[in-house]
Amino acid sequence: MTRFWMDQVAAWSVVIFSIYYASQLSRDYLIPLFALLFIAAILSYYLCFMCTWDKENPVPHAAFHGIACLGIHCVIAGI
Repeated sequence: MTRFWMDQVAAWSVVIFSIYYASQLSRDYLIPLFALLFIAAILSYYLCFMCTWDKENPVPHAAFHGIACLGIHCVIAGI
């Protein structure tokens, strides 16, 4: 259960951090930002609701974290 809550705290802090810094971006970056958010939302929906997560197949969970990592790096690069 500790790992679950550590994962949740890390994920939500990335979301809050991303929203704050995305709101500070110039208008030139808004269209690519919304395009990436749309793609990430579709992939996240697919990975969360269409894939089955089990210990034998950690690929969906790892892909979900990969999307989050890519997103936070895009936001940091835009700063």
